[in-house]
Amino acid sequence: CRWLWRGVALTLTILLLIFALTPPKWYRSLEEGRQALQRGDLEKAVYELELSYARKPDYPLTKEYLLDSYLLRGNRYYERGDLVAAEADYRRGVALDDSRPDFHYKLGVLYHQQRRIPEAKREFTKVLKLDPKHKGARKMLESLP
Repeated sequence: CRWLWRGVALTLTILLLIFALTPPKWYRSLEEGRQALQRGDLEKAVYELELSYARKPDYPLTKEYLLDSYLLRGNRYYERGDLVAAEADYRRGVALDDSRPDFHYKLGVLYHQQRRIPEAKREFTKVLKLDPKHKGARKMLESLP
């Protein structure tokens, strides 16, 4: 009977150890998203990081990686001429964190290119509120009619 209890205790210990060492789903998505971001697979990165963020929005590293993914993917879309997709990613970044001047600057440049002058002015003004020394935003704002 003593061997039976030892076997049960050992089994429970092993199960608890496995459970303790298995990362939660949000962390697995975070790690897969981080790895995808590192290798430049921005679609996979955004997908995994959005899953991780939805599961645990209070973990700051997930938010930072997701913001980086939105910015890089938006830049890629912009370079390919897909301004609608670029704008969507930049807006996602602003929705997630309105205090990052890089998203506002990119939106301002995009709006300027589309001749959406009021929106461009709004974004460049926001950049300068967040970062008064931002030379690019100041130059773009001064060049607008």
